Amino acid sequence: MTPTRLGGVASAVLQGDSIKASCHSALVPEPTYVTWRQRGEAAIIQARTELDDDDIEGRIWAWIEHGGGFGTCDNRSWYWTAPTPRWWPKTLKDRWTTALFVMVIAYARARSEQVYRATVTRAAQGTAGQPADWKAAQFMLTHSFGWRDASRVEVTGADGGPIEVQASEDQVLAALAALAAKRRTLEERA
Repeated sequence: MTPTRLGGVASAVLQGDSIKASCHSALVPEPTYVTWRQRGEAAIIQARTELDDDDIEGRIWAWIEHGGGFGTCDNRSWYWTAPTPRWWPKTLKDRWTTALFVMVIAYARARSEQVYRATVTRAAQGTAGQPADWKAAQFMLTHSFGWRDASRVEVTGADGGPIEVQASEDQVLAALAALAAKRRTLEERA
């Protein structure tokens, strides 16, 4: 866990890359990123308990702001190499950087999403004689931030009644089992 690797992921996220693309550009395997994030989240929870403070994230945020702010989140950002704050639990000193990483990634994702949201708004309104067109920004939002189209399709039988299936019970059960397996596969990928 070096400032180059931490800052590489965080600055790529700030620029609008997905977590996957950010990890790849910083040469950080995705499982490593997940481990850093999980350790950081666990450290924040443990610090909350040890310090009896429900807003550890707010303290970390204030520490970053007091020290000069988030900046570009890259490896030159001051916080990656700053000493651990005195208020942070001594028992968690080895987890400080991962807790900091969680906060910097949260900031970077939020700022990046704000930029895309502003792009969507401008594009949807149209600018300088250009017609409204927000599809490119919509693509970025769905691919970078996991936004999804919430439309649903409901299928019914004739006149809104139940769907009539002409199959044996075994065929229906086999089809339902196949659909359930496909759903599990899709959920595992998400």
